[in-house]
Amino acid sequence: MMAPPGSVVRLWSGATTTLDSGDGEETTLLLPPDDPSDNPAGNSGAAVFTRGGDRLGTVWLGAYAAIRR
Repeated sequence: MMAPPGSVVRLWSGATTTLDSGDGEETTLLLPPDDPSDNPAGNSGAAVFTRGGDRLGTVWLGAYAAIRR
């Protein structure tokens, strides 16, 4: 994934989340591990937020963004 400098990258797996920042360089970010106590476990995705608004979304967020086009 490559995110613009100053952007925020949020990854999630169930209720477990991570927060990273973009620096414009290509990098690989791993999803956080599933918490077996999560209900429902296995729901995961990623979103990149910039000052200009949502830039990239995956899984349900990607489907939502596609509806707005």
